[in-house]
Amino acid sequence: MANLQAFLMALFTRFKDKDGQALVEYALILALIAVVVIVALHLRVFHNSKPATPKGSVA
Repeated sequence: MANLQAFLMALFTRFKDKDGQALVEYALILALIAVVVIVALHLRVFHNSKPATPKGSVA
């Protein structure tokens, strides 16, 4: 997590005085939200899912 924060801070400082700064910030926030959603889905949904057993089979 510290590496991600360092990466984001490096990008923020790199594009600090450039045109389109707001667009870059929105893109970084969107990417961070996407990573959080993917991790949450992986931990909550896909990790706890069990394969379906066919009807008529004995488990």
